[in-house]
Amino acid sequence: MSKTILFLSATLLSSTLIAAEIQEGSWTNYAKVTSAELHDNATFRITTETTDITSHSCASANGHYWWPATDVLAKEMYSTALTALASGKQVSVVFKNECNIGSKRVTHMRVL
Repeated sequence: MSKTILFLSATLLSSTLIAAEIQEGSWTNYAKVTSAELHDNATFRITTETTDITSHSCASANGHYWWPATDVLAKEMYSTALTALASGKQVSVVFKNECNIGSKRVTHMRVL
């Protein structure tokens, strides 16, 4: 019985560590925010510890997202990212395959 429980636990744990492929326009899995930046007073950028594979058509790295400071609610989204960073919370985002500063453009963000 204990071997069965151990096997099931190991199977469940390994399945949660496998990277998921997330397409543009879909919510990513939740990931910890590791940095939040403002570039040239024009662009916000965050980096997350994602294991998601977020796109093959965009040359940027996984877990890096940007949005223009001129977007409606851009400052509120940055405030959400900073709050997640400071509190150790995780975020999930919806992105577009628009590359800028080595990142994908984020359109939505939520905190776990």
